[in-house]
Amino acid sequence: MTDADRLLGSWTLVSWTRTGADGSISYPHTEAGTGRLIYSPQGRMCGFLMAPDHAQGVKNDASPLFVGYSGRFEVIDGIANHHVDFAVDVRMLAKVLRRRIEWLSDDTVRLHTLAAAGAADRDSSHQLTWRRDAAI
Repeated sequence: MTDADRLLGSWTLVSWTRTGADGSISYPHTEAGTGRLIYSPQGRMCGFLMAPDHAQGVKNDASPLFVGYSGRFEVIDGIANHHVDFAVDVRMLAKVLRRRIEWLSDDTVRLHTLAAAGAADRDSSHQLTWRRDAAI
């Protein structure tokens, strides 16, 4: 089974950490952030991340409390490429967001952010751990 086949389905966020250039660890949406990631057999994906404050109606211009985008996806050499065609943040539109896939188990995957295709290397990285949703 390929990585693309293994990704198919719905996933719930377990944790989201950011590792800074100095090795420091932080939580972009606090340790209580939530998220959903969906990969379809038709080659489409969508992902959403939400900070607890967003659900309480808090507005914060310094750090987005909700992140969401969707588009076509493909997996090449262990990298999930998200071709963004819809996004809350217009700076993501028409970008290819790259995520290195690390399987922790059959039902748990960690995606590591890489620089977008054609962009300079990042000074930090994000690690998002997802658990497969149970079938209804």
